[in-house]
Amino acid sequence: MSHLYSHVYLYSLDCVLPIVDYSNTKITKRSIGVNTTFYDINNEILGKGISVGINYQNRLYAFSNNSRLEMKLTMGLGYLTKKYSYTLNPQNNAIGSKFNGSMKASVSMQKQLSSDFFYSFEIGLAHFSNAAFRMPNLGINIPFFEVAIGKSLKYKKAMVQPRIDYGTSRNWSQHIALKLAGKTNNIDDNRLFIFPNIDYSLYYKYNSNSHLRFVTAFNFDPIYRYQKFVSLHNPNFSNVFENGISIGYQTFFNRFGLILDFGLYTYKPIKKLKSSYYERIGISYHLTKAIDFQLLLKANKTTADYSEFGFTYCIY
Repeated sequence: MSHLYSHVYLYSLDCVLPIVDYSNTKITKRSIGVNTTFYDINNEILGKGISVGINYQNRLYAFSNNSRLEMKLTMGLGYLTKKYSYTLNPQNNAIGSKFNGSMKASVSMQKQLSSDFFYSFEIGLAHFSNAAFRMPNLGINIPFFEVAIGKSLKYKKAMVQPRIDYGTSRNWSQHIALKLAGKTNNIDDNRLFIFPNIDYSLYYKYNSNSHLRFVTAFNFDPIYRYQKFVSLHNPNFSNVFENGISIGYQTFFNRFGLILDFGLYTYKPIKKLKSSYYERIGISYHLTKAIDFQLLLKANKTTADYSEFGFTYCIY
């Protein structure tokens, strides 16, 4: 929706903590913290915004002891002062809610000025979306370039990166996920539909803090039975669910994790309603060796389909 604004001012604050390995002896190339960003979108239609999220950083390359290239990803919650309203703000066809999910992805070049201070140049993309909980939901995408100066704070103890086990010492493990999803389908008919999803997954332990995911998903999306302002008609086996297979990656920063999947639909009751492939991105929290909580956004060709949350259990 770049035609709605000409330029945006960003004001960001990062507070991150280095992560050490599970033996608590070696600093890793990863860190975790909190990011807060204020967005002055400079437009009466979209207003202003603020986001707060978990900030993950991973060092990509060290040019020297004083300069490095880092990848940053922040996922959390956002608030926008202006939303779509048929009577008050009909020109805002980008977002239908004030409270939204937010994400920032960027690459940063950092250089130490001294033992305590550093400066950085960062380029990336910020995104606001309500994951189709409220129409419209085209989303707001904000490309940005940022110049920052920071100070390394003294810390008593870094966060320990545990050895990822998932209840089994095997390289391969099986998992089942039970989740709930929600979405709306039309800007005029804002009924919220809640429905279940089931995943069966094979995980391959890639290293001590990440693994590959091979997922078969059964999604009971009501869009295939949806008619505007009409109650959902009787379900049957041919229109009640869609099926997809995906390959993905999950990496852990202590108990928190990041998930990224790319998938293909193997069955859809109505093929034209969605693209042939989909993506899922989200966060997880490691509750026990066998259980983690997941919050995911599913999209079709970068257009939000729905959000889902639930629990994954290691069955073998």
